[in-house]
Amino acid sequence: SARVQTGSCGPLTPLLIGPRRLGPTIPCEPESGDVTTPLQCSSGFSPPPPARPVEPGVSSGMALFVKGSSSHAPVSRAALDFLHGQLAQSGPVLRIVWDGDRVHPDSFTSALPEIVDRYQPHASIMAFVMADKALKADRVAATRRPGEALARTLVVSVPRSALEPHLSALRSMPAPELQDDDASWRRDYTALGAVAFEAAGAGTVVVFGGGHVTVAELRLAAAAGPSAPRRRWLCFRAPNSYSAIADALDADAHLRAFVRAVPLDPPSLGLELWT
Repeated sequence: SARVQTGSCGPLTPLLIGPRRLGPTIPCEPESGDVTTPLQCSSGFSPPPPARPVEPGVSSGMALFVKGSSSHAPVSRAALDFLHGQLAQSGPVLRIVWDGDRVHPDSFTSALPEIVDRYQPHASIMAFVMADKALKADRVAATRRPGEALARTLVVSVPRSALEPHLSALRSMPAPELQDDDASWRRDYTALGAVAFEAAGAGTVVVFGGGHVTVAELRLAAAAGPSAPRRRWLCFRAPNSYSAIADALDADAHLRAFVRAVPLDPPSLGLELWT
């Protein structure tokens, strides 16, 4: 597998998540060398401190999951300012999680350097990629230049066996975005997001734009049941971009029954959701 750099820690093979014991733990300092044990069993891991709840049953500020559209969706200054203001009122950001997409000014990833700069050194940075897509791990490594905000990203390599329980649920889900010609890759990336949710624990999901995969992730989170960690979603409309999440909520009464949605202030920014 591709080797990546983790700042001053030296070379590190992407961490391999096994299909078992994906608990809400986080590496304090990643090890050098091959790390192939399940996430919770690797040395150097410790449980995060509890976050302050912002609503009964909801913990916010533990993990920050950054998602969105990979093209035609530049992140607005208003959205970033709103996000920072909301996170300042919740618990500490302990880890920042994204899917390893390249950092590009026309993508949701354009927000990552500012977000990481703001919450380091207290927050660890994790990029979840599929183990059978080594090119994506290489791309994560290529986007990180030494000394920059993302230089200490830990690449988490997820095998197909860890995706399969979520893929099984997605195959039986009667959602339009999971039944068309693009359904296979959408299911793969939705399952990858679900593994990241399990591994990183409760927190806030921030979506800049977002497309069909983000909608499918929302459906899967809503269907997880009361035993799953509840999460707050801040869904920002991308400039000059439609909102797939807003469209899905308008069209699907079943989804609306499981997701509480309220407009942000001002409403033109987007929606706040609770799953």
